[in-house]
Amino acid sequence: MYLEYGVDLEAASGKKHHQLPVPSVFLVDAGGTIRWVYSNPNYEIRPDNAAILKAARSLAKTTGN
Repeated sequence: MYLEYGVDLEAASGKKHHQLPVPSVFLVDAGGTIRWVYSNPNYEIRPDNAAILKAARSLAKTTGN
């Protein structure tokens, strides 16, 4: 189906696996440590914006940012 839209997954990824990336959200502290992750292979299910904001605020409190 992607080829019908002019998207060649093999050419783009360099692989023949025909897999798509998993949509994910990462909150990373100033030191580069991942502090919060949301990942779901079902691209239709996204994290709630309020949950991301809550995690970001919590991270800011613990890191002093």
